[in-house]
Amino acid sequence: MPSLLGTVQHGSGLDPGRERIFTLPNQLKTLTRRFPIFPLSLALFAIVQVVSGAETVSEIPDLEAYRKHALTHEGDVAHGAKLFVDEQRAACSKCHSVDGSASKAGPDLFAVGDKFGRGDLVDAVLTPSATISPGYGTVIVDTKEGMEFLGIVKQTTDATLQLMGADGKLVSIATADIEKKRGSTVSLMPERLQAGLSLQEFTDLTEYLTTLKQPESTLVSSRAMPSFIPELAKPVTARPFFSQELKVPPGKVETGLTAIHQVPGLSNVFLVLHQRG
Repeated sequence: MPSLLGTVQHGSGLDPGRERIFTLPNQLKTLTRRFPIFPLSLALFAIVQVVSGAETVSEIPDLEAYRKHALTHEGDVAHGAKLFVDEQRAACSKCHSVDGSASKAGPDLFAVGDKFGRGDLVDAVLTPSATISPGYGTVIVDTKEGMEFLGIVKQTTDATLQLMGADGKLVSIATADIEKKRGSTVSLMPERLQAGLSLQEFTDLTEYLTTLKQPESTLVSSRAMPSFIPELAKPVTARPFFSQELKVPPGKVETGLTAIHQVPGLSNVFLVLHQRG
């Protein structure tokens, strides 16, 4: 790995036109030295992908180009699934599980296609620090011995604190050894992961994320909308659980009846979302 850092720093073995892409070797060394559980492979991930994906930084599409293409084109679900688990490409599976186990550092993506729209999924990949899921904020721990650990808090007791880094490894730190603990507004998910993907590949990945939904056997709402909906023989009871004072800023969301989903485990209970923007 030091030799790779040297290659990045000095540009040896790279095409001349690509040398100016790499500007952060010393920062990378500092980062991995200060944060022992931050994997160097992820620190180098975006840079290495730039080499394979574009001659210069200027040739990489900007965020809006990725966003627009993913929102206006269909993707290949099967190819997107391969990119999700390919550790040399998107590498999403390093930090995200999709089976509901929440076993990795990032949020579990089981049924993420039910929870978020296509645009939200696109933005979550392009700007990971803009909105961080509750419980998945990055925590930095300073020990009394001068070490710094960075990761997601997985468990905390009176005696120990467990952090999980982006590599999925757990590190236990004795509470008595902690000098200071602080949160960060920067997501553990690296920025510019899309840089190693073409516009269509990014769209394929997005398409796959939209398919991560609850099995059809568990939710009536997974079925297609029927052409005819008969009138109910008995009226239903609607119980609001948000106060009327809760209002969404105009222009941010759709208005009217925007979603209806069966509550998992309850055969005759549905969650209805009616929004007034």
